[in-house]
Amino acid sequence: MMYNFSNMSTIYVSPSKGNDIHMGFLPEDDGYGNGPMKTISYALYQISNMRRVGAMQPITLKLLDDEIFLDKTIVINEEVCDVTIEPNDMAKRTMITGSRRITGFYESEYNGVKCFAADIPEVKSGEWSFADLYVDGERVNLPRYPETGHMVPKDVEVKTRILHDGSKWFIANDGDLDEIKNVEDCYISFTHFWVDEHTPVESFDRETNKVVMKYRSGYHIYSLSPEDSSTMEYYLENVPEKFSKPNTWYLDKKAGTLYYIPKDDSQTVDNIVVYAPVISMLFDVSGDAKNGKKVNGIRFRNIDFRYTSGDYYSDQVLDTATMHTENVEPKATDGQSANCAPGTIRFRGAHACFMENCTLKNFGHYGISIEHGSDNIHILGNVLYDGGAGGIKINGSDAAGELYDRTWGNVIADNEISFCGRKYFAGCGVLLMHSYENTVAHNDIHDLFYSGISVGWVWGYTPSVCRDNIIEKNHIYNLGGGLLSDMGGIYLLGLQPGTIVRGNLIHDVIARHYGGWGIYTDEGSSYITVEDNICYNFSSNGYHQHFGSMNTVRNNIFAFSTDGILRVSRAEMHTSILFEKNIVVSNGSPMYAMSYNGFFNQTIASGRNLYFDYARETLMLDQEGIQNDFETFTKRENMDLDSIVSDPLFKDPKNGDFTLDPNSPAFSLGFVPIDLSDAGVRK
Repeated sequence: MMYNFSNMSTIYVSPSKGNDIHMGFLPEDDGYGNGPMKTISYALYQISNMRRVGAMQPITLKLLDDEIFLDKTIVINEEVCDVTIEPNDMAKRTMITGSRRITGFYESEYNGVKCFAADIPEVKSGEWSFADLYVDGERVNLPRYPETGHMVPKDVEVKTRILHDGSKWFIANDGDLDEIKNVEDCYISFTHFWVDEHTPVESFDRETNKVVMKYRSGYHIYSLSPEDSSTMEYYLENVPEKFSKPNTWYLDKKAGTLYYIPKDDSQTVDNIVVYAPVISMLFDVSGDAKNGKKVNGIRFRNIDFRYTSGDYYSDQVLDTATMHTENVEPKATDGQSANCAPGTIRFRGAHACFMENCTLKNFGHYGISIEHGSDNIHILGNVLYDGGAGGIKINGSDAAGELYDRTWGNVIADNEISFCGRKYFAGCGVLLMHSYENTVAHNDIHDLFYSGISVGWVWGYTPSVCRDNIIEKNHIYNLGGGLLSDMGGIYLLGLQPGTIVRGNLIHDVIARHYGGWGIYTDEGSSYITVEDNICYNFSSNGYHQHFGSMNTVRNNIFAFSTDGILRVSRAEMHTSILFEKNIVVSNGSPMYAMSYNGFFNQTIASGRNLYFDYARETLMLDQEGIQNDFETFTKRENMDLDSIVSDPLFKDPKNGDFTLDPNSPAFSLGFVPIDLSDAGVRK
């Protein structure tokens, strides 16, 4: 039977009943060599052949099976274009997983603890190992010591306060590690500053308590007190002696046996569903941007991507500015935001690709990465849940890089990104590094341990390609969890002319030592507009500018922060912030806070703002113990001369309802009501 390729627009794939000798144009074998193909890879290969002979019609690749297992990454290159990958039945979802299903569990005991066990010959032979496990759709915990909390070292190798002077070893306090038989088989994880660091143990001397780490710490771990943000707060993972808690697993690699403690009595050896990952990246959509041959028009729809590996990637170099790897000692952390972690789905050298209505769950690192040479990638209406690092990462060449590697014009909208950073705490909900003209809108981002949305990747006033990014109508909340420091609901860096942050609802950001901020314009942030946002409940400040130039902050509501509602950490002899027509309210905290030096009124140009303190007389500035009320402040600083102190008449601010009464005095200042009823994912 002959087929005219030009009339064929659908190809079927079924690993369970397909065959790669089939032509793929029918969902069932017709006995004449047609029927579903067996693998996605072969179907894509045949599509590339069709393109080479001139068959350029859009093609839909229909997945017939409910579950498809991948043991290696599927690469889609520039020879494949205009292809949609989706389930055959759009009312259901196909799950594509980078794992193996583990079966054959039996009741057992390990270290005197009753548990389930399964023998895995490939682990015993050394052919396979894994550092993540998922049971009944949930990430399972490795046994750790201590079981809760952390330890701190007695001494460290490098005793300086220079940020990047990391240590290769530390001395544990007497008795801290006595319970652990084989410290060398464990991983060390620790938090400090704004990062978490991870490294295997290279050696341990029981006489001296000296622990040598395989990877040097990326930042210094020398501290003057336990409350210092540099303090190495560490714990050990993969500790068999602590295999005792429900929903915990341990892999005995020598015996090739997996042990699991059920989370409750509902789980039995017969009904648990267990997946162990084999790969971290499922699809790599990568074209040749250098030669103008980008991958074009790849679309994923209604697919569940699950169960990928989050094996330790921490042997990356710590060079946040250039990402160069030559002659640089590997470190135990990336510079910030787990920025080197790969994506489960990667677009590189890609144009006009889409990911719509998909779920990424139980993934190892970032969910989606849009990398060098990509443009007009649309990530729309997806759910990203339980990621090892962050949700979505965008990056391209920097100001000194090649033009063909620039990344721009992408849309991240209507996605829910939650409960990520489960393994690498510093992962962001959305991370935009060297990229421009992107839109990040109407996303729900919550329950992470670091920043919700991070934009920019240049520290200070050096040239940057980051510009004209629109960050609007996102709902960002429940960040930090008291684990890391120096974060923002929305975090910005460097020169960013044309970037607008507007209409976002941000609340409840809690840092470890310092820096639980709502909107944070960090080093060199300049020419950014921040307007029509509502920000409340922060462990530090509602708005914080480290240093920058000519940022406009207007018509926002900032409320309820512990250390002062507004902070400038480094005042400079130029206008950093135009602050006007905002409503600023507190519950006992000062309105302004300053650090470093006293060029306050040269730094902020402010006016027509409304201030109010629900707990006491409004305190405008508390600087080095000097407290200023509104009248003293305005005269001393020559600021806010046309601002007022008055109750804004919010409807229910304690419960997050900042609707203004029609008689609010804020309207006399030109304040425009903010409607955030549509913030977050549009229903």
